[in-house]
Amino acid sequence: MKIHLDRFNKEQKSYFKIKNCGAVHGSECFLIMTDSANILVDSGYGFCAKKTAENIRNLLGEKPLDYLLLTHSHYDHAMGSAQIALEYPNLTIIASEYCKTILEKPTARQAIRKMDVSAAGIYGFPEPEDLTDKLRVDKAVKDGEEFTIGEYLVRAVSLPGHTKCCMGYYFVDQKFMISCETIGLYAGFKTVLPGCLVGYQMTVDSCRKIKALEMNEMLLSHGGMLYGDDIITFLDESGASTDECKDFIIDAWKNGLDLRQTIESYKEKYYSDDIAGFYPEPALVANLSAQIPMFIKECGQETE
Repeated sequence: MKIHLDRFNKEQKSYFKIKNCGAVHGSECFLIMTDSANILVDSGYGFCAKKTAENIRNLLGEKPLDYLLLTHSHYDHAMGSAQIALEYPNLTIIASEYCKTILEKPTARQAIRKMDVSAAGIYGFPEPEDLTDKLRVDKAVKDGEEFTIGEYLVRAVSLPGHTKCCMGYYFVDQKFMISCETIGLYAGFKTVLPGCLVGYQMTVDSCRKIKALEMNEMLLSHGGMLYGDDIITFLDESGASTDECKDFIIDAWKNGLDLRQTIESYKEKYYSDDIAGFYPEPALVANLSAQIPMFIKECGQETE
């Protein structure tokens, strides 16, 4: 796979002015600055959200942060929203209806908090203040719903597969797509790390859905921007990587490996230093603990 990923650290190529405001690797969130609205895509971890907010403030100065688009409810995308909303009280947080439901559940909030505290320890940060009661969604959108952000017409695009609450956002006139982890993560010039956790066929269907859109630009979670033909190349590689991962896991299971052994085998094959830079090992293990049984069950294998 030969593509160019624009990480916004050189000359701006996007239609929009975009900067990564994440405070640490794995906590990427993207600030889109326009004349009519300033928009944050995801909010990163909670434990470093004060630094993320400082990064935003340094870019915006006295200008407001108007909108936060959450792609899904995982702690590395949504937990920082509580702190950022405290610093920008007029912020409108937009997410899927299902994401709103999840972020309002006490058990989900506890799980998000636990993962955030664990990540803080890995990165050497102190345990963060518990702001889970501040998590909120102001505007819940459903698949196909169109709404305006500043002067821009935006369409919500449901993309389940990584989670059931994953949502993409398509700027209709600009043909600009904000994607989510369902379509995978860019992990080096030859690698797409599969993003499916809750459903293989869901993921396949979501990739087909996003591929059918007319896109000039696509923003990748934890990555940057793809342009033109590179978008289709990435999506094709994502599908191939997902199928390869599925086959690898099913073969490991057929060969008698248990869950722990399959995880170790997966890590040995796929978990490179590049990936470790934005994907902490405990998060990988937690995700694989859901992904492996999902593949085995959905693809008709016997489980014990």
